[in-house]
Amino acid sequence: MTSLFRTLLWVQLRSHRHKVINLAQKRFGRTTAVLMYIIMSLVAIGMAALGVGVGIVTGGLIEDAAESGKAISGTYLMIVEDVLIGYFLLFWLIDLIAELKRSEPIDFKRMLFLPISLRTVFLLNFSISIASPLFVVFIMPLITFSITASFKAGPKMLLAIPLGLIFYFMLAAWTYYVQGILSFLMQNKRRRQKILMLIPLVFIVPSLLINPAFFPNFEKFDSIDFSSADEPEPVAEADSDKAGIPGETKALSLGVELKDAQDNERDAYITYIVTTANSFFPFGWFPLGMAMLLEGRFLSALHCFASLAALAGFGLFLGYRSTLRFHTLPPSVGRTRNRGTSSSSRRPFGQRLIGLHLPVLDNTTAGVVSSSFLTSLRHPTVWVMFSAPLVIGWIFFMVVRNIEHLGLLDSLIFKTMITSFTSTVMIMLPFFATITLFTNMFGLDIGGFRAYVLLPMPRWKYLFGYNCMLFVGAGTMALLMFLFSSMFIHYRIAAFTISILQIVQLGLTLCIIGNLTSIYFPYYIDLQGTKPGLRQQLILMLVGISTLFIIGLMSIPVAFATTVDTILVRFFSYQGFSIRIITSLGMVGLISLVYWLTLPRFGKLLQQREKIILSKLMKMKA
Repeated sequence: MTSLFRTLLWVQLRSHRHKVINLAQKRFGRTTAVLMYIIMSLVAIGMAALGVGVGIVTGGLIEDAAESGKAISGTYLMIVEDVLIGYFLLFWLIDLIAELKRSEPIDFKRMLFLPISLRTVFLLNFSISIASPLFVVFIMPLITFSITASFKAGPKMLLAIPLGLIFYFMLAAWTYYVQGILSFLMQNKRRRQKILMLIPLVFIVPSLLINPAFFPNFEKFDSIDFSSADEPEPVAEADSDKAGIPGETKALSLGVELKDAQDNERDAYITYIVTTANSFFPFGWFPLGMAMLLEGRFLSALHCFASLAALAGFGLFLGYRSTLRFHTLPPSVGRTRNRGTSSSSRRPFGQRLIGLHLPVLDNTTAGVVSSSFLTSLRHPTVWVMFSAPLVIGWIFFMVVRNIEHLGLLDSLIFKTMITSFTSTVMIMLPFFATITLFTNMFGLDIGGFRAYVLLPMPRWKYLFGYNCMLFVGAGTMALLMFLFSSMFIHYRIAAFTISILQIVQLGLTLCIIGNLTSIYFPYYIDLQGTKPGLRQQLILMLVGISTLFIIGLMSIPVAFATTVDTILVRFFSYQGFSIRIITSLGMVGLISLVYWLTLPRFGKLLQQREKIILSKLMKMKA
């Protein structure tokens, strides 16, 4: 097995070398190759310097603890390592996404007919996958840190090297297992896009949940006033004379003791939080083990090492079992089992959705709404569009919470600005995220548009059905985000009414603009996320800028009415009906009238250009 591993490693290095040689033979290739080597060398040197820097900081902590006579604490080392591990995991995630469709150095299927252990083939493929540039990024600072820290902390810090290696081994084992599962699932193109969308969200959303404003206990330590410790109350002269200690000296000693007690309480709280968090997550076992080594608690460090080793072994076992099942079991085994357990009398969700009767709408329009909704629900791009406002809205919410935590909302002007703009932001985010769907209604499903062209139905009903689907989808999400923000920012009844009217106004405006741009500027939305050509990008940029300009122009009357309403209330004590609500109602009525009058005209225009639209979409798809 050792000779096979050396051979495979030689093949991998030879392959990378040939790639560099082929690159050097092209134009500017030699310069590019030299730059690649320089960048790789600088990265390795930088990682080594990072390890030396952390080791020097650790040595400073040891010296400070020795001078103060306190026990060595690894809490701050643990915090530094947590930050570094977090950045390393970010690069690891990028590498995971880039290497989802990995090719095995040894083809597993070909080895099934040879007298060689499949376990050996699996271990060889896994061993080759470990040898990556990220291994250099990880091992260089680990070695330099261990050597640098050992000068102050002793040879025990050299044990951090095997601890780091087993952590990297555990990470590689589970990544290899996840890559195998994802590469199997991503054979379906639609599922591939959904997975590529969900993988970053799995890491982004938990990081967004970590908000200092959610930990009010830190406020207790931030608000500690040490002025009483620096300037304690003077002790009476009679008491100080009896004790034989001057009153000023006694007060100073009491202040120092109080400050030390407060510092110890704060350090104990931080140590408890950091240790608990690292003990709970497997990614924190490596920093926890290094802190235990620094404090001389070898049994706890050994426990971290054993836990990482057990987790790595379990990941390897799962990876081997899934790989073996994928290459040995027929693909129809799992499907047959699912079909046998499912009820044959129950229709699929898509069929039940197509036959759904919607109130107010006739059967033709209801069919367009349900079919377009089902198509959008199956398209990965739509999932990306609707997930973006949730993430951005959460970031905006965290900003508001942090502003409140810092006490900036005590200012009346700042509080009024936040309250006024939050509702607008929560409403506009879903519409801006789905603006591509509004302005390009036919590019999402070419097959469905081809079927609609052949149907004997009025074309305005097709536009109306698709507008209803988009308006209800984006409007519902806007309403939910506004209601969520109202849990933390208290709005008045007038603000709530204006927000509902803004949803209707913005949705109808986008429907009018989208009907026009979809007829004149259609383009195919690729399932793989391929960018359109330069000419198409310029057209889309012009359409986007024009859409934003029209939306801003339609918002001027309401903004002007808001200003007038504020002036009347503040300077003239106006107590009548809100001018903003009257203006919003007028704008909604005007835009509704324009939409209803232009819809039949857009239907006739669509009937005239539907063949041109279909030919453009088919050319882009090809």
